[in-house]
Amino acid sequence: LLYFAGGLDVCCTGQRVRCEVGQLLLGGHKDVIIQIGIRGDVIRKTGNGTAPPCTIKAVKALAAEQHKPVEELVAQLRSSGQDDMGTDRGTSKYERMGRMMARSKFCLCPAGDICTTSRFVSSISAGCIPVVLCDGLEGPFGRKVGPFLNAVPYHDFWIKYPVGAFMRNPAGLISKLRSITPQELERRQGLLREYRRSVILQAPATTAGTRYLEEV
Repeated sequence: LLYFAGGLDVCCTGQRVRCEVGQLLLGGHKDVIIQIGIRGDVIRKTGNGTAPPCTIKAVKALAAEQHKPVEELVAQLRSSGQDDMGTDRGTSKYERMGRMMARSKFCLCPAGDICTTSRFVSSISAGCIPVVLCDGLEGPFGRKVGPFLNAVPYHDFWIKYPVGAFMRNPAGLISKLRSITPQELERRQGLLREYRRSVILQAPATTAGTRYLEEV
């Protein structure tokens, strides 16, 4: 259903909302994959107060839900690939993330340092519907109408979820995604495929470069 891989501790625009992404680890949703990148020294850093606060907050909440010691949970997460977001050592973590995106219906795209992240473009490239968590995002480029190009209708294929609603109840996003009918999902996926070449530079017959130049 939903996939995300990335850190929870960022600065600036996405600091608060990215911290709450860790709450999506809770609830035992088998079709929600949240990979937060657990480092091997997180236990030691927790002891001396230098652990990333949002990461350890998520780990502690999950440990409490599963009635496990934090140390045991961290070992379990790392053995399942949370240390570098994958267990297939024959490929890079970015290749593994790309394959997971391609297998998912929705890809979570919360703000990072700014609203637009590479994750947004990567999800479109993989055919995964972006789930945007940044109220100010209107699309990275392609919003303007040029002499030969129409605007990219991002709002017709992405899911833009209000940050305030997510902060109050992160699990509400999962309910929202589950409520989308197969027909609506297919419609959005079709539009994403149609406009992919307007956003992705490597797509066949791409117009992304032209759109970028029109923006600047």
